[in-house]
Amino acid sequence: MKALSVVAAVAVLLLFLAPAAEAQPQFQQVIEVKVKIGQERAFEDWQKKIIEANDKAGTSTSWGTYQVVVGKPSPTYHIVAPFDKWAERDDWQNLNELFKSAFGEKEAERLMSVRTSVIESVISRIWRILPDRSANLAAGGSPANFYEVTVMHIKPEMVPEYQLLLLKFTEAYEAADSKPIVIRSILQFGESARLTFRRAAPFNKWSDQDSLDIPKILHDHFGEDERESQNNTVQRSLVARDTFIVAYRPDLSRSAGVTPTNEP
Repeated sequence: MKALSVVAAVAVLLLFLAPAAEAQPQFQQVIEVKVKIGQERAFEDWQKKIIEANDKAGTSTSWGTYQVVVGKPSPTYHIVAPFDKWAERDDWQNLNELFKSAFGEKEAERLMSVRTSVIESVISRIWRILPDRSANLAAGGSPANFYEVTVMHIKPEMVPEYQLLLLKFTEAYEAADSKPIVIRSILQFGESARLTFRRAAPFNKWSDQDSLDIPKILHDHFGEDERESQNNTVQRSLVARDTFIVAYRPDLSRSAGVTPTNEP
């Protein structure tokens, strides 16, 4: 999906926030917000006013905010809003009306103008969680401090074979003694939809990265010959790969029953 202008972003999450789904959500709307350099504090203060407005209104709205710390231009934030059924979006809150109700019309007008002065660009994508290609979700709980996120763009003719390969990877992750949590999803709406896959792996300390050896888990489970064949399949499938790390920002998030599938 092409980058949206700040004005167009009003039609996405910056004007509408999703209430938390009662059941485990199967979709995530992920909003990538690039903030103007030097405007991080102003943006974060604005996010906190959104939280305050929801608290005053007593809404059940929940979202997670994550700040990119490695792998993308800074400052970049990801806002993750889960939903289970498309019908839930009919009840999404209008942020301008929420601000008016919480702070009055004059302050609402000021707050709505803040977004244009601090935000450089916004991209909105919707991902569908793939439970059968994820692993050890039961070991999750509250959001971890960090997530290593890998986005894979796959050639159209290779998607079926790549999907089957992900099932094999899940088998290895679940059989491993270390029980790594792997959250996979497929892009439902956005550029290269249904051809783009995402893997999120949580960790709590940077030192955890020293022991999180996914290639070794796969090698130990499948053996050298099969791993070579799998690597060849991945290379034949791949158009582009993007890997980055995000840090969870609980101070910019609002939780109403967060589950592992609310994570990036």
